[in-house]
Amino acid sequence: MTEKDIKKLRALSREIDDLYVSGKDKKGQGKLQEALEISKNSNEAYHLFFQGEMAGYLENDPEKQGALLDGAVRLRPDDYFLLSQKGISLGKKGLLDEAIEYLDKALAIKPDDYVSLRNKAVSLGKKGLLDEAIAYYDKALAIKPDDCGSLRNKGVSLAKKGLLDEAIAYFDKALAIKPDDYVSLRNKGVSLSKKGLEDEAIAYNDKALAIKPDDCDSLRNKGVSLSKKGLEDEAIAYNDKALAIKPDDCDSLRNKGVSLSKKGLEDEAIEYF
Repeated sequence: MTEKDIKKLRALSREIDDLYVSGKDKKGQGKLQEALEISKNSNEAYHLFFQGEMAGYLENDPEKQGALLDGAVRLRPDDYFLLSQKGISLGKKGLLDEAIEYLDKALAIKPDDYVSLRNKAVSLGKKGLLDEAIAYYDKALAIKPDDCGSLRNKGVSLAKKGLLDEAIAYFDKALAIKPDDYVSLRNKGVSLSKKGLEDEAIAYNDKALAIKPDDCDSLRNKGVSLSKKGLEDEAIAYNDKALAIKPDDCDSLRNKGVSLSKKGLEDEAIEYF
């Protein structure tokens, strides 16, 4: 397999990620099957990688996904794309220092890889290093100004700093590029809620849910806004919807308890805290 063929597989991987982020799961699954067929007899490392993507997206098995990705990296230890994917995987597991280490390895090989820059920023943000995170989003955007993920995630970091209007401006930039990015829609809803604009927040959560009805975060966040409006029964209903998808979601459990407490049902509320 030539380097040109490998570049096509990398581009296909990013297309798959974009489809899933846009809630187009069936199209994403079709592209995954295509990637598996292409890589099956041509590149063992990338075939392992796409098997891992299948385990993550379709089987919801991060352990299997991680093991397959490790196998891919062992076969191609100097492949910046696979090193970057390993860093992303570690970041999702909360192993942020290890994630940054792998992303730095990828960037040492390809300093202009905007995806690695963006994901290093994600890990820095999770460590609470928001200014450093924003600086890396800016580096990614200097290379690819229309990178929806960097625009959106810079908005998230700005929101965490309390800069809500600036955050909303970045969510709007992301949505101008990709109107069906439900994560940007959801995060714009969060910032609107923090500004006390609950009706507008609910409208953006509804837009996110129209694209991805099983998005636990949007369901929970809509419940938060409903509770702020004093609509506790409706809030509880949305927390229940979130918990039906993710029964161990601590925030939904706590929020349901808060709503029950506001209704004066203290004994029931205690069970959810």
